[in-house]
Amino acid sequence: MAWRKTVVERQQYAERLESHVKAIDSEVARMVHGGAPCGCCAERLEHLSEARALCLVEIAKLPSMVVTYSEFVRGVRPPLEAEDTVTPEQTLAEAGISSNRQAKYQRRMSSLRAGRT
Repeated sequence: MAWRKTVVERQQYAERLESHVKAIDSEVARMVHGGAPCGCCAERLEHLSEARALCLVEIAKLPSMVVTYSEFVRGVRPPLEAEDTVTPEQTLAEAGISSNRQAKYQRRMSSLRAGRT
């Protein structure tokens, strides 16, 4: 049934978000264990904090993303957002990888595949 599939997908999405937040919290705790982080870790902590905030925003949206069965039967559908699709550029930016660094990596991998070193 389509409604059940939607509910299950949203539940799985919620579980992924929860898991991601827990992983971020664990990483932050590991990094700050024993004192203030170094400069490199401070930048990573900032990225983790931003990623955590995005997850919490998505978690807050979850109740509005699921419709009841009676609403589903009447044709009410949860709003689709452009943010549901994550582009490779967004993934790289979240990981702190610049487009210049990615381009250099791509050139290097292309050279290796072509047999050039």
